Amino acid sequence: MLSASRSYDLVILGSGIAGLAAALAAHALGLQPVVLEKAATLGGGTVHSYGLIWVGQNHLAQAAGHGDTRDDVLAYLRFLGGGNVDEGRLTTFVDRSPEALRFFERCGVRFRIARGVTLPHHSPSNRPQWPAGAPPPSLTLRRLSASGTAASAISVSTQKASI
Repeated sequence: MLSASRSYDLVILGSGIAGLAAALAAHALGLQPVVLEKAATLGGGTVHSYGLIWVGQNHLAQAAGHGDTRDDVLAYLRFLGGGNVDEGRLTTFVDRSPEALRFFERCGVRFRIARGVTLPHHSPSNRPQWPAGAPPPSLTLRRLSASGTAASAISVSTQKASI
């Protein structure tokens, strides 16, 4: 339970991936965050994605020999958006997501490649099709706990972030 005598630099409403990412970022900046969740369990809407995230042009996929280009990633996300995307947000997401992934790793979050989860490569006509012998445009990453099982909580303290 929260103490009425304790103060926080940042109050975060919701414990989905955005809320927990904000808590990690705040902690990394030396702030005292608190995450408030109305549900009985942590995770918000993120629990419906099975803990999967997708980051194009990421270093883990590249190290495993599965590279994609910025143009591949942009085309893939435009397809998913059905032509209804904000180009500024889209390019920011594509350009900054690999950096965010590395940030989470520096905070102690471990990832692994989950094969076979992404959709097929898409042609310029926006009809799904797999190029012969080609891998998907990128790979999906899944957040793991230290024991290798899906984690359900995160705690941010003044000492360190423990996942």
